[in-house]
Amino acid sequence: MYKYILNSLSQTKIDEQLTNKIHAELIKHHIDSEFLSFSSEKELTNLLNSIDKVSTSTLVIIGDDNDFNILIGLIGKLGADPAIGYLPIAKSAVAKALQIHNYLDAAQALAQRKIIEKTIYSISSRYFYDEIHLHTEPSGTGNKDNSMKIKTETGLELSLPASSLKFENLNEDRYLNDTPIQINAYSPGNNIPHSKGLKAKIINILIKNPQPLGKSMLNLHAKMFKIESTNNLVDNLGRKYKNTLIIGKHNCKIRLIAKKLTKKAN
Repeated sequence: MYKYILNSLSQTKIDEQLTNKIHAELIKHHIDSEFLSFSSEKELTNLLNSIDKVSTSTLVIIGDDNDFNILIGLIGKLGADPAIGYLPIAKSAVAKALQIHNYLDAAQALAQRKIIEKTIYSISSRYFYDEIHLHTEPSGTGNKDNSMKIKTETGLELSLPASSLKFENLNEDRYLNDTPIQINAYSPGNNIPHSKGLKAKIINILIKNPQPLGKSMLNLHAKMFKIESTNNLVDNLGRKYKNTLIIGKHNCKIRLIAKKLTKKAN
């Protein structure tokens, strides 16, 4: 059974006309079902908990990449292993990687059920798919000590000024099997992070030239990162985290539906 879910507060709205077109396409492929909606992570969690894990073989998110990433963030709440489908209604980098370009492609892919697996990593109690961005939340107390520490599982520790952080999931790169998560730190000024630990010399070489405002100041791969910030953190989807969190402590494999490529005739 296919279950379709959508974010009623999505930045990409689905009007009645498009909804009817999508239903018609799903009916044509004999995979139509009711569209279930949520408007918050709490509602989505309750929805996922209410889904019959035995009868639901495929869970499909309708919307844009933000909506897709909200679902992936809560994938640990499923407690089962359904295939994850994506029916994009806006330009989508995620869907493009799955060879899906619109809802017509998506309906066909869902019916064909070509499954690919991808390993994803945890960020605190959530997960992220390909990348996630973090920035510090203003404290509102006038505290000027706006700093953070980044630690890896190998004992490397970096002290930075408050920075924007981007974490990328690069586990599909065979050269990064042992260190599949990449962090990029973007500095608000010409500040150089102070490093200590076994890899300090290497890190200092990488960052010896200070970057101008807003440019990358750090690029590092590891299996796991611990972030300690003076202030709480917020990601690019507006979700809030405490000022100490761990990235990559857990990982899981998800089963995604991609489009089968049609062989060209000779």
